[in-house]
Amino acid sequence: MGDKTLYVRLIMKYLKVDNVIAEETYDLSAKYLSDTGISSDRAIQAAIETSVGTADSKIESAGVADFNPLREVVKSFRR
Repeated sequence: MGDKTLYVRLIMKYLKVDNVIAEETYDLSAKYLSDTGISSDRAIQAAIETSVGTADSKIESAGVADFNPLREVVKSFRR
C-alpha cells in the first residue's frame, strides 16, 4: 500500500490523535484499502462483521457501499 509512516502521520493530523492511536487505526483499516480506492465485497463484508461482531450478520456489503461510480472513473482513466 505504500509508506505506513506517511499514512500514520496523515491519520494523526486529520483525526487529531496520538501516534499510538494512529498506528492502531492504520493497522486495523489497511487491510480494507486498495490502490484504486475500491474495496472488494469481501473486504467490506469483513469490516461489517468486525463492526457487528459476528459473521452471521444480515447486512450485505452491497447495501453499505456502491463503488460502481468509482469503478467507471477508474475504467475511464485506464483507457
